[in-house]
Amino acid sequence: MAYSYAELQRLSDDELVRAHDEAAKTTVIGVSYFLEELSRRRFERLHRSIIFLTKVILALTVLNTIFVGVAVFRR
Repeated sequence: MAYSYAELQRLSDDELVRAHDEAAKTTVIGVSYFLEELSRRRFERLHRSIIFLTKVILALTVLNTIFVGVAVFRR
């Protein structure tokens, strides 16, 4: 059974997983299935790294702002 794009958007994550697991019982998969999953996992790791580095940049920016404020007001 194929879902329309709108139907896919309305499915919860759990419903989507159940639909996938049900379809996987009778579907023959190709190599691209595994490559797409590997790509998704790499993207997820990259996303977490970017979020972490963004937080580090924010912390350093705040620290730099404090240093500049102290330097300006010490004069």
